[in-house]
Amino acid sequence: VPGDVSAFNPGGIRMGTHAMTTRGCESGDFKAIAEYLDRGIAIASKVKADLGPGSKIVAFREALDSGASGSDIAALKQEVEEFALRFEPIGFDRGEMVYP
Repeated sequence: VPGDVSAFNPGGIRMGTHAMTTRGCESGDFKAIAEYLDRGIAIASKVKADLGPGSKIVAFREALDSGASGSDIAALKQEVEEFALRFEPIGFDRGEMVYP
């Protein structure tokens, strides 16, 4: 995002909405995507606050993988993957995908 000085503290999120609508996303799907993003941001914000100022990205990643944050992230990941499977990829066969 223009003006950002750190990937650890971005000023926004870019989304490829054209690609999403091409795969069949509708308004209700975008609401679900917004909720997933909100949950992910809430988890990340809590971890960042718990680590305190000046913490490094390595410590942030470790904290995301452990404890309650780790289980929250794992649950969110599972939900997002199940949601994403509803939308077929365009231009290639799902069976040929490296990450199906």
